[in-house]
Amino acid sequence: MIEALKHGVNPIGNSSTSAHSNWDFSSSFFFVTTVVTTIGYGNLSPSTAGGQIVCVFYALFGIPLNLVVLGLVGKHLSSHVENMRTCLANKGFTEKTLKVLTFSLSLLIGVLVFLLIPPLVFSAVEGWSYRESIYYSFITLSTIGFGDYVIGTNPLKKYKNFYRGLVTIWILFGMAWLAFLFNLLTIRLENTEKKITKMKKTRKAAAKKGGEGETDNECLDSISLHSETSLNAKTELEKGAIKVSKPGDVPLEDLKILAAHPKLEQKETKSGSESEVETVEQGHQK
Repeated sequence: MIEALKHGVNPIGNSSTSAHSNWDFSSSFFFVTTVVTTIGYGNLSPSTAGGQIVCVFYALFGIPLNLVVLGLVGKHLSSHVENMRTCLANKGFTEKTLKVLTFSLSLLIGVLVFLLIPPLVFSAVEGWSYRESIYYSFITLSTIGFGDYVIGTNPLKKYKNFYRGLVTIWILFGMAWLAFLFNLLTIRLENTEKKITKMKKTRKAAAKKGGEGETDNECLDSISLHSETSLNAKTELEKGAIKVSKPGDVPLEDLKILAAHPKLEQKETKSGSESEVETVEQGHQK
C-alpha cells in the first residue's frame, strides 16, 4: 500500500489512472515550483530517463530565472517598506527610531501574513495541528524542505485545483519576504560589528596617544632643565664667573652649553675682538 501511494496509485480504487495520481496537472505544477525554488521535498521525483533529463535542464534555466523573480518581488516589498518609513519620518521620528520601527513592523507584518495566517489554512485543509502547520511553513519558506510534511499529498482528500496554485504564490512571496528579512538582519549585524571595531580602534588610539603624551612631558621637562642650566651658564659668562682664555680652560659641560647656544659663543668672540681693537687703538695713541 505504501509503495502504491509513492507511485501515485490510489489503493482505494483499482486503476493507476486515478484522480489521486501524483502526476496530475496541479501536482506537476507544484513539483516544478519546488524545483525552481530549490525546496525539493523529495516526495515526488521523475523516475524515467527522459523525465530526469528534462528536470535537469529545467532546473538549470529555472533556478536563475526564479532568483530574478524573487529579486523583483523583494524590490516590490522594499518599496512598501520605504513608503512606510517615509510616513513615519513625516511624523517626526528620529533616524534611530525609524530604523527600529521599520525593522519591527516589517518583521511583525511578515510573520503575520506568511507564518501565522497560512498555517490556519493548512490546518483546516490538511488536518494538521497548528504547530505542525507553522513548522511546515517555515521549513518551506526557508527552502529547507525536509519533505516530512507536504501539502496536497493525502490520497483520502480531494483538493481544489487552485489550492496548490495559491500555495505556489504564497511560497514565492514568502521566500522573498524571508530573504528580505535575512538581508536586514545581516546588515544590522555588519553595522554592529563595524561599531565594535571602531570603538576598539578609538580606545587603542586613545591609549597610544596617552603614552605619547607622557613621553612628550618627559621631553619637555628635560628641555626645560637644559634651558635653565644654559641660562645660568650664560649669566655666569656675562658676569665673568666663567673666564674663557683658552679652549682647554673651559669645562666640558660649559662647552656643551656653548655648543647648544652658538649665539652666546658668537657674542663672546665678538666681545674678545672688540677688546683686541681697543688695545691696538690705545697702543697707537701712546
